[in-house]
Amino acid sequence: MAVATCGTAFGERHLELLRRFTERVVLAFDADEAGTGAALRGFELDNPVNLDLRMALMPGGGDPADLVQEGRIDEVQLAIDKSIPLIQFRLDRELADHNLAEPEARGRAIRRSAEIIARHPDQVVRHEYAVLVSRRTGVDLSVVTDAVRAVGRSSKSAGTPAATNGKAASFELTTGRSKAEAGVLRLLMANDPLVRATDVTNLFGTDLLAEAYAYLRPRIEALDERSKPDLGSVIGDGEDERSQFLRSIAMERRPLPDAADLLNRLRLFDLDDRLTAARASLDRIDPDGQPEVYSQQFKALLALEQEKQRLRDQG
Repeated sequence: MAVATCGTAFGERHLELLRRFTERVVLAFDADEAGTGAALRGFELDNPVNLDLRMALMPGGGDPADLVQEGRIDEVQLAIDKSIPLIQFRLDRELADHNLAEPEARGRAIRRSAEIIARHPDQVVRHEYAVLVSRRTGVDLSVVTDAVRAVGRSSKSAGTPAATNGKAASFELTTGRSKAEAGVLRLLMANDPLVRATDVTNLFGTDLLAEAYAYLRPRIEALDERSKPDLGSVIGDGEDERSQFLRSIAMERRPLPDAADLLNRLRLFDLDDRLTAARASLDRIDPDGQPEVYSQQFKALLALEQEKQRLRDQG
Protein backbone atom coordinates (compact mmCIF):
# COMPACT_ATOMS: atom_id res chain seq x y z
CA MET A 1 0.00 0.00 0.00
CA ALA A 2 1.37 3.42 -0.96
CA VAL A 3 0.35 6.65 0.75
CA ALA A 4 1.17 10.17 -0.45
CA THR A 5 1.10 13.21 1.81
CA CYS A 6 0.78 16.82 0.79
CA GLY A 7 4.28 17.86 -0.13
CA THR A 8 6.58 17.22 2.80
CA ALA A 9 3.86 17.73 5.43
CA PHE A 10 4.48 14.37 7.06
CA GLY A 11 3.54 14.34 10.70
CA GLU A 12 2.39 12.39 13.72
CA ARG A 13 -1.20 12.12 12.48
CA HIS A 14 0.01 10.22 9.42
CA LEU A 15 1.81 7.74 11.64
CA GLU A 16 -1.23 7.35 13.87
CA LEU A 17 -3.31 6.46 10.81
CA LEU A 18 -0.70 4.18 9.26
CA ARG A 19 -0.23 2.15 12.42
CA ARG A 20 -3.80 0.89 12.03
CA PHE A 21 -2.72 -0.95 8.90
CA THR A 22 0.93 -1.87 9.44
CA GLU A 23 3.82 -1.89 11.88
CA ARG A 24 6.40 -1.14 9.18
CA VAL A 25 6.53 2.17 7.30
CA VAL A 26 8.97 2.87 4.47
CA LEU A 27 9.48 6.55 3.69
CA ALA A 28 10.33 7.66 0.15
CA PHE A 29 10.89 11.40 -0.30
CA ASP A 30 12.38 13.46 -3.09
CA ALA A 31 16.16 13.66 -3.10
CA ASP A 32 16.12 17.45 -2.86
CA GLU A 33 16.75 19.36 0.35
CA ALA A 34 13.04 19.57 1.20
CA GLY A 35 12.64 15.83 0.83
CA THR A 36 15.69 15.06 2.90
CA GLY A 37 14.55 17.52 5.53
CA ALA A 38 11.20 15.75 5.72
CA ALA A 39 12.94 12.46 6.37
CA LEU A 40 15.10 13.95 9.10
CA ARG A 41 12.12 15.62 10.74
CA GLY A 42 10.30 12.30 10.56
CA PHE A 43 12.93 10.81 12.80
CA GLU A 44 12.32 13.47 15.43
CA LEU A 45 8.56 12.88 15.61
CA ASP A 46 7.39 12.13 19.13
CA ASN A 47 5.47 9.07 18.03
CA PRO A 48 4.10 7.05 20.96
CA VAL A 49 3.98 3.82 18.98
CA ASN A 50 7.47 4.02 17.43
CA LEU A 51 6.68 2.30 14.16
CA ASP A 52 9.45 0.51 12.30
CA LEU A 53 10.38 3.55 10.21
CA ARG A 54 12.67 3.00 7.24
CA MET A 55 14.04 5.09 4.38
CA ALA A 56 14.02 4.05 0.72
CA LEU A 57 16.65 5.74 -1.44
CA MET A 58 15.25 6.23 -4.93
CA PRO A 59 17.48 5.35 -7.93
CA GLY A 60 19.25 8.39 -9.28
CA GLY A 61 17.73 10.49 -6.53
CA GLY A 62 14.46 10.64 -8.45
CA ASP A 63 10.99 11.55 -7.30
CA PRO A 64 9.16 8.31 -6.38
CA ALA A 65 5.94 9.48 -8.05
CA ASP A 66 7.79 10.34 -11.26
CA LEU A 67 9.48 6.94 -11.31
CA VAL A 68 6.12 5.19 -11.06
CA GLN A 69 4.63 7.33 -13.83
CA GLU A 70 7.61 6.44 -16.03
CA GLY A 71 6.84 2.76 -15.56
CA ARG A 72 9.92 2.12 -13.40
CA ILE A 73 7.90 0.32 -10.75
CA ASP A 74 10.43 -2.51 -10.40
CA GLU A 75 13.12 0.02 -9.49
CA VAL A 76 10.89 1.57 -6.85
CA GLN A 77 10.09 -1.86 -5.43
CA LEU A 78 13.80 -2.71 -5.31
CA ALA A 79 14.50 0.54 -3.46
CA ILE A 80 11.78 -0.35 -0.94
CA ASP A 81 13.16 -3.87 -0.50
CA LYS A 82 16.60 -2.36 0.19
CA SER A 83 15.28 0.31 2.54
CA ILE A 84 17.42 1.06 5.57
CA PRO A 85 16.35 1.99 9.10
CA LEU A 86 15.65 5.68 9.39
CA ILE A 87 18.12 5.94 12.28
CA GLN A 88 20.87 4.58 10.00
CA PHE A 89 19.92 7.06 7.28
CA ARG A 90 20.00 9.85 9.87
CA LEU A 91 23.46 8.79 11.09
CA ASP A 92 24.80 8.58 7.53
CA ARG A 93 23.62 12.13 6.85
CA GLU A 94 24.98 13.43 10.15
CA LEU A 95 28.45 11.94 9.64
CA ALA A 96 28.56 13.20 6.05
CA ASP A 97 27.97 16.74 7.32
CA HIS A 98 31.25 16.76 9.28
CA ASN A 99 34.88 16.79 8.19
CA LEU A 100 35.96 13.68 10.07
CA ALA A 101 39.63 14.46 9.43
CA GLU A 102 39.43 17.26 12.03
CA PRO A 103 39.34 16.42 15.77
CA GLU A 104 36.81 19.12 16.64
CA ALA A 105 34.51 18.06 13.80
CA ARG A 106 34.75 14.44 14.96
CA GLY A 107 33.76 15.57 18.44
CA ARG A 108 30.68 17.35 17.10
CA ALA A 109 29.82 14.33 14.96
CA ILE A 110 30.05 12.03 17.98
CA ARG A 111 27.83 14.27 20.10
CA ARG A 112 25.15 14.56 17.41
CA SER A 113 25.31 10.84 16.61
CA ALA A 114 24.97 10.01 20.30
CA GLU A 115 21.77 12.05 20.48
CA ILE A 116 20.36 10.00 17.59
CA ILE A 117 21.47 6.60 18.90
CA ALA A 118 20.18 7.25 22.42
CA ARG A 119 16.61 7.44 21.10
CA HIS A 120 16.57 3.76 20.18
CA PRO A 121 14.87 1.61 22.87
CA ASP A 122 17.01 -1.51 22.36
CA GLN A 123 20.35 -1.75 24.16
CA VAL A 124 21.86 -4.18 21.62
CA VAL A 125 20.90 -1.96 18.68
CA ARG A 126 22.33 1.10 20.44
CA HIS A 127 25.61 -0.78 20.87
CA GLU A 128 25.68 -1.82 17.19
CA TYR A 129 25.13 1.75 16.02
CA ALA A 130 27.82 2.94 18.43
CA VAL A 131 30.19 0.42 16.80
CA LEU A 132 29.24 1.76 13.37
CA VAL A 133 29.93 5.38 14.41
CA SER A 134 33.20 4.37 16.07
CA ARG A 135 34.46 2.72 12.91
CA ARG A 136 33.30 5.51 10.62
CA THR A 137 34.90 8.24 12.74
CA GLY A 138 37.95 6.40 14.08
CA VAL A 139 36.97 7.39 17.62
CA ASP A 140 37.36 4.68 20.27
CA LEU A 141 34.16 2.71 20.91
CA SER A 142 34.24 3.42 24.65
CA VAL A 143 34.14 7.17 23.93
CA VAL A 144 31.09 6.75 21.67
CA THR A 145 29.22 4.55 24.16
CA ASP A 146 30.01 6.97 26.99
CA ALA A 147 28.54 9.79 24.88
CA VAL A 148 25.38 7.76 24.23
CA ARG A 149 24.99 6.98 27.94
CA ALA A 150 25.49 10.65 28.82
CA VAL A 151 22.67 11.64 26.46
CA GLY A 152 20.49 8.93 27.96
CA ARG A 153 21.09 10.11 31.52
CA SER A 154 20.38 13.75 30.71
CA SER A 155 17.29 12.83 28.68
CA LYS A 156 15.94 10.65 31.47
CA SER A 157 16.30 13.43 34.03
CA ALA A 158 14.70 15.92 31.63
CA GLY A 159 11.84 13.60 30.71
CA THR A 160 12.70 13.43 27.00
CA PRO A 161 12.13 10.37 24.83
CA ALA A 162 15.70 9.09 24.58
CA ALA A 163 15.77 5.44 25.55
CA THR A 164 18.03 4.98 28.56
CA ASN A 165 16.58 1.65 29.57
CA GLY A 166 15.70 -0.99 27.00
CA LYS A 167 13.45 -2.81 29.48
CA ALA A 168 11.25 0.15 30.26
CA ALA A 169 10.80 0.97 26.59
CA SER A 170 10.04 -2.60 25.54
CA PHE A 171 7.54 -2.97 28.43
CA GLU A 172 5.41 -0.45 26.57
CA LEU A 173 5.54 -2.56 23.38
CA THR A 174 6.29 0.45 21.23
CA THR A 175 7.91 -1.31 18.26
CA GLY A 176 6.74 -3.88 15.77
CA ARG A 177 9.47 -6.20 16.94
CA SER A 178 8.57 -5.96 20.62
CA LYS A 179 4.91 -6.63 19.76
CA ALA A 180 5.88 -9.74 17.81
CA GLU A 181 8.08 -10.91 20.68
CA ALA A 182 5.25 -10.36 23.17
CA GLY A 183 2.99 -12.41 20.90
CA VAL A 184 5.48 -15.28 21.00
CA LEU A 185 5.50 -15.07 24.81
CA ARG A 186 1.69 -15.27 24.88
CA LEU A 187 1.80 -18.35 22.65
CA LEU A 188 4.48 -19.92 24.82
CA MET A 189 2.36 -19.35 27.93
CA ALA A 190 -0.49 -21.10 26.08
CA ASN A 191 1.85 -24.08 25.46
CA ASP A 192 1.51 -23.66 21.69
CA PRO A 193 3.13 -26.74 20.10
CA LEU A 194 5.00 -24.87 17.34
CA VAL A 195 6.38 -22.16 19.63
CA ARG A 196 7.21 -24.76 22.27
CA ALA A 197 9.21 -26.77 19.71
CA THR A 198 11.06 -23.77 18.25
CA ASP A 199 13.96 -22.16 20.10
CA VAL A 200 14.01 -18.48 19.15
CA THR A 201 16.30 -17.31 21.95
CA ASN A 202 18.68 -15.62 19.51
CA LEU A 203 15.89 -13.82 17.65
CA PHE A 204 14.74 -11.62 20.55
CA GLY A 205 16.03 -8.07 20.24
CA THR A 206 14.55 -6.31 23.29
CA ASP A 207 16.04 -6.87 26.72
CA LEU A 208 12.98 -7.40 28.90
CA LEU A 209 11.26 -9.75 26.47
CA ALA A 210 14.43 -11.78 25.91
CA GLU A 211 14.74 -12.15 29.68
CA ALA A 212 11.08 -13.19 29.92
CA TYR A 213 11.52 -15.78 27.17
CA ALA A 214 14.63 -17.25 28.82
CA TYR A 215 12.67 -17.49 32.08
CA LEU A 216 9.51 -19.01 30.57
CA ARG A 217 10.85 -21.53 28.08
CA PRO A 218 12.34 -24.15 30.43
CA ARG A 219 9.29 -23.93 32.70
CA ILE A 220 6.86 -24.56 29.82
CA GLU A 221 9.06 -27.32 28.39
CA ALA A 222 8.90 -29.10 31.76
CA LEU A 223 5.12 -29.44 31.37
CA ASP A 224 3.24 -32.06 29.40
CA GLU A 225 2.78 -31.03 25.76
CA ARG A 226 -1.02 -31.17 26.03
CA SER A 227 -1.41 -29.57 29.44
CA LYS A 228 -2.72 -26.09 30.09
CA PRO A 229 -0.10 -24.21 32.13
CA ASP A 230 -0.97 -22.84 35.55
CA LEU A 231 0.32 -19.37 34.79
CA GLY A 232 0.14 -18.29 38.42
CA SER A 233 2.69 -20.96 39.29
CA VAL A 234 4.76 -20.44 36.15
CA ILE A 235 5.03 -16.66 36.45
CA GLY A 236 5.07 -16.48 40.24
CA ASP A 237 4.03 -13.59 42.44
CA GLY A 238 7.17 -11.48 42.11
CA GLU A 239 6.93 -7.72 41.70
CA ASP A 240 9.93 -7.43 39.39
CA GLU A 241 9.41 -5.93 35.95
CA ARG A 242 9.55 -9.27 34.16
CA SER A 243 6.84 -10.84 36.32
CA GLN A 244 4.60 -7.79 36.05
CA PHE A 245 4.99 -7.76 32.29
CA LEU A 246 4.19 -11.47 31.91
CA ARG A 247 1.10 -11.11 34.08
CA SER A 248 -0.08 -8.15 32.01
CA ILE A 249 0.11 -9.99 28.67
CA ALA A 250 -1.28 -13.21 30.20
CA MET A 251 -4.48 -11.32 31.03
CA GLU A 252 -5.00 -10.00 27.49
CA ARG A 253 -8.34 -11.06 26.02
CA ARG A 254 -7.32 -10.74 22.38
CA PRO A 255 -7.19 -13.95 20.32
CA LEU A 256 -3.77 -15.56 20.15
CA PRO A 257 -1.81 -14.69 16.99
CA ASP A 258 -0.81 -17.22 14.35
CA ALA A 259 2.35 -18.97 15.56
CA ALA A 260 3.95 -19.63 12.16
CA ASP A 261 3.40 -16.03 11.01
CA LEU A 262 4.81 -14.60 14.22
CA LEU A 263 7.92 -16.78 14.16
CA ASN A 264 8.47 -15.79 10.53
CA ARG A 265 8.26 -12.11 11.50
CA LEU A 266 10.87 -12.61 14.22
CA ARG A 267 13.21 -14.19 11.68
CA LEU A 268 12.66 -11.23 9.34
CA PHE A 269 13.48 -8.74 12.10
CA ASP A 270 16.65 -10.70 12.85
CA LEU A 271 17.58 -10.74 9.15
CA ASP A 272 17.12 -6.97 8.98
CA ASP A 273 19.67 -6.60 11.79
CA ARG A 274 22.11 -8.94 10.04
CA LEU A 275 21.64 -7.15 6.72
CA THR A 276 22.35 -3.79 8.35
CA ALA A 277 25.56 -5.17 9.84
CA ALA A 278 26.56 -6.83 6.54
CA ARG A 279 26.04 -3.62 4.54
CA ALA A 280 28.07 -1.64 7.09
CA SER A 281 30.84 -4.25 6.89
CA LEU A 282 30.84 -4.12 3.08
CA ASP A 283 31.09 -0.32 3.13
CA ARG A 284 34.30 -0.58 5.16
CA ILE A 285 36.05 -2.84 2.62
CA ASP A 286 38.08 -1.39 -0.26
CA PRO A 287 37.02 -3.41 -3.34
CA ASP A 288 40.26 -2.52 -5.15
CA GLY A 289 42.61 -3.17 -2.25
CA GLN A 290 40.81 -6.28 -0.95
CA PRO A 291 38.91 -7.75 -3.92
CA GLU A 292 38.62 -11.28 -2.49
CA VAL A 293 37.40 -10.10 0.90
CA TYR A 294 34.95 -7.72 -0.78
CA SER A 295 33.66 -10.52 -3.03
CA GLN A 296 33.12 -12.86 -0.08
CA GLN A 297 31.30 -10.19 1.90
CA PHE A 298 29.17 -9.27 -1.11
CA LYS A 299 28.18 -12.93 -1.60
CA ALA A 300 27.27 -13.15 2.08
CA LEU A 301 25.11 -10.05 1.70
CA LEU A 302 23.35 -11.53 -1.34
CA ALA A 303 22.70 -14.75 0.57
CA LEU A 304 21.03 -12.77 3.35
CA GLU A 305 18.93 -10.85 0.80
CA GLN A 306 17.81 -14.15 -0.75
CA GLU A 307 16.95 -15.59 2.65
CA LYS A 308 14.90 -12.50 3.44
CA GLN A 309 13.00 -12.82 0.16
CA ARG A 310 12.36 -16.51 0.86
CA LEU A 311 10.89 -15.71 4.26
CA ARG A 312 8.74 -12.97 2.76
CA ASP A 313 7.42 -15.38 0.15
CA GLN A 314 6.51 -17.81 2.92
CA GLY A 315 4.63 -15.10 4.77
